[in-house]
Amino acid sequence: MSKDNLIIELRKRLKGPLDWLVPELEELFKFQGGVVGGETLRIGLNQKYQSGYAACVLHGPMRGTGDRASIPSAYFEVLQSFNGAKLFATNLFGMLEEESNQRRCLSLEAANTLWINGYSRLPANSFHFGVRTFSWTENIGYFYDESHRVYSARQSGEILKRWPSFEAMLREEWEPSKRVELEMRERAAQPLQAS
Repeated sequence: MSKDNLIIELRKRLKGPLDWLVPELEELFKFQGGVVGGETLRIGLNQKYQSGYAACVLHGPMRGTGDRASIPSAYFEVLQSFNGAKLFATNLFGMLEEESNQRRCLSLEAANTLWINGYSRLPANSFHFGVRTFSWTENIGYFYDESHRVYSARQSGEILKRWPSFEAMLREEWEPSKRVELEMRERAAQPLQAS
C-alpha cells in the first residue's frame, strides 16, 4: 500500500480524539513499512518476519451493532473506528464477528467472562477492554469502572493509574507501550544462555 493510501485510511478511521495517532503511525510506516489485508492495517513490519509481525495492527471497524448493552459508549465509539488493535505492547479487544479468524482481534466477550477473573479485587462492574505487557512475566489490564472512567490494574488488584477517558489513557500509555515492545523484542533476540 502506498504511503498516501495508508494515510487516507488512517485519517478516515482515526478522527476526533484519536487523530493524534495518525502522525505517530505515519512515522512508523515511513521507517518500517506496512501492509493492508482486507480492512486490517499492519504498520511497523519486522524485516525478519515481513508482514507476519507488525508493531501496530488496526482491525477494520466493527460492522454490526452487536450487543452494545454491556459496552461503555465511549469504547463502542472506538470499535466503530477499529474493532480491536495491537498498539506496540498494548492490545485492545474487539467484538468477534463473522470474519474474526481473519481479523484476529482478541475477544471482548472472553475478556469480560473469562480473563477478568485473573484480576483480584477490581471495582464493581468493571469492563475489561485491553492489556499491556508490563514486564517479561506480567500483563496489566485496562478497564472501565461503573462511572465510565478508565483505569489500569495488576492481577493482584493493585490499581496503577486512573484516567478520565480512553483517549487520555492511550496518550499516556503510548510511550511506555513502545518502550516495553522494544525491550521485549531486544530480549527475545538475545541468544539463550546455558545455565
